[in-house]
Amino acid sequence: MNVTSSSHELAPVWWSHQVCVDEQNQTSVVDSCIPFEEDRSEHVYLLSAGYIVSCLLFLPMSLKDLKENTFFQMVGFVVLIVLSLQFISSFLLHGVSLSNVTLWGHDWSDLFGVTLFNFAVVIAVPAWLYEKKETVNVNSAIHSSSMIGFFLYVLVGGLGALTMPNVSENMLQTMVAGGFGITTEICSELFVFFIIGLGIPLFSVLLRLNLTGSGLCSESGANLFAVYLPWGIAWVFYSGGATALLGWGGIFFTSIIVFIAPLVLAIHTVMEFDSEGSVAVYGGLFQSKRAQLIALCVLLFFSVACIVFACFGELYY
Repeated sequence: MNVTSSSHELAPVWWSHQVCVDEQNQTSVVDSCIPFEEDRSEHVYLLSAGYIVSCLLFLPMSLKDLKENTFFQMVGFVVLIVLSLQFISSFLLHGVSLSNVTLWGHDWSDLFGVTLFNFAVVIAVPAWLYEKKETVNVNSAIHSSSMIGFFLYVLVGGLGALTMPNVSENMLQTMVAGGFGITTEICSELFVFFIIGLGIPLFSVLLRLNLTGSGLCSESGANLFAVYLPWGIAWVFYSGGATALLGWGGIFFTSIIVFIAPLVLAIHTVMEFDSEGSVAVYGGLFQSKRAQLIALCVLLFFSVACIVFACFGELYY
């Protein structure tokens, strides 16, 4: 149960756990087990006890530095691997069916934007480079972590979609509902806390380090933008709009910060300077300046193409 607040009244909102379990096996989207569905007939704000508890737990961690959060991130990584293996085994035991997933899908509206948004992890690299030990190999760490993340995305997301005839927009909602048994239900709840929950302080710390390290903000100002402001306004998206925000945010902000700006800066650097950077990017390939410029321009072209497709999907699907 969650308490809803609107301009007219305060009232409890209830939903049936059994409906959530039954809905997973239906072929049409009912969405009756999603308590935070947007009510288009009347604008409603929702504030849950879970959100308040999460704020009390994770906001203080967001005010710590990167080293103080290291232990929690190591625990989160171990939990991620264990829970992902449990999800994969549960999906395989329940049986997969190619009929549950079409080759092209039916709704591309937020596909490219949300995909671009997931590359926001790149903003962690500058702060991580500042904090890491000198003995840590940059390429090895980034490549291995990226590949692990890629395979987990494909295996968990792909197998989950192949298993569920009516998967929710957020697959965890279907899994938490209990349709895959009590073990998967508990593991899904643990995933929300250890992976999603512990990821919030990490990105708050990284954003604060980027703001203070660049000289744009003092530490108190950076805490305002990186910690207090997000926690203060995030709850208003309970009633809908979060996916659209991620989609357009991925297009206009993440794409520029993660793809366009670094590539343009790299092209400028290669054209203006002859010295090599401190991090070997090309793995022994593209040794000449001309080859590097061609590779960077090709990457820039494909990045712009992805952004154009993302805008097309948001506007016309």
